[in-house]
Amino acid sequence: MKQKYKITSIITAFICLVIVFYTIPTARHWFYYKLTDLIVNETIPNKEIKNINLADYLVLDCREEEEYNISHIPNSIWIGNNNDRLFWSRLPNDNIKPVLIYCSIGYRSAIIGQKIADSLHYEIYNLKYGIFNYNHHKNPLRDSLGKPTKEVHPYSKFWGLFVY
Repeated sequence: MKQKYKITSIITAFICLVIVFYTIPTARHWFYYKLTDLIVNETIPNKEIKNINLADYLVLDCREEEEYNISHIPNSIWIGNNNDRLFWSRLPNDNIKPVLIYCSIGYRSAIIGQKIADSLHYEIYNLKYGIFNYNHHKNPLRDSLGKPTKEVHPYSKFWGLFVY
């Protein structure tokens, strides 16, 4: 009888957590912050969106082209990732501004940003928590035609839980 009570308690607790996670955006965002802090290495310095003026930076998007076409930060330059042979040619040669690089959550941009910093010696920063957090703070996004949009490519079904 105790075993049955224990299993019922675990299932009830799990259901309550799921309800809280899906109904309280603050809980979902808190979990997103904690999770990304665990998996994103700070190989280059991070900048939080609330503390910067994007006009002071050359903003680079290192997500896949499909992600960029759905939405991107206005005036950002799509560079993709360093897995294709055209990657390095997409980087501006005459840059005088510090670089702010981003992806969905900051993981890919930290890795690619470090490679750019090592090769080109740019002053480069990673947008902490990526475009998902940028969107969460109600900042403007543009689609492939330059029109305003609220849609963000989720990268995967799991990460899609944090796009709202």
